[in-house]
Amino acid sequence: MSAVATSETGLYTGCFKHGLDPSLRVMLPSVWRPEDQNTVFAVIPWPLSKPEYLLVLPPQRWQVMVERLKTNSSLTNAAAAKVERKLAGSTVLMKMDKVGRFCLGEKLCLSAGIGKEATLVGRLDKFEIWDAAKHDAAEAQAEPIPAEKLESLML
Repeated sequence: MSAVATSETGLYTGCFKHGLDPSLRVMLPSVWRPEDQNTVFAVIPWPLSKPEYLLVLPPQRWQVMVERLKTNSSLTNAAAAKVERKLAGSTVLMKMDKVGRFCLGEKLCLSAGIGKEATLVGRLDKFEIWDAAKHDAAEAQAEPIPAEKLESLML
């Protein structure tokens, strides 16, 4: 990962719906686009066990994940090797094109069930790309966050 992703705000916030074009490209919100067009993002079907969406990590967040994996594994740890294999085998490293789109491609779209419209959801230092209908359904079924959970996060 050579370039550092810095969006206009430095954070990925908000929720945006965009259609995919026939080449399976989706437009990133302008405030999320890094200044350096050579920034490489890690795009991972997530969760690894049964993907529901694409998790997009800018270089800094990807490095955090890689470092955590390196400190928690050894060459003889079969469970760690399985996670590394699944993660590395599923991850696609990509850059935006000149107009600010990601070309998701058929494999990523199929793995996350993304059709003709996508919802991009900010998660502060990362973001998600969902099929729009799947995201709407997940949001409709989401339970409210209990006050004690918020308190435990010490916000």
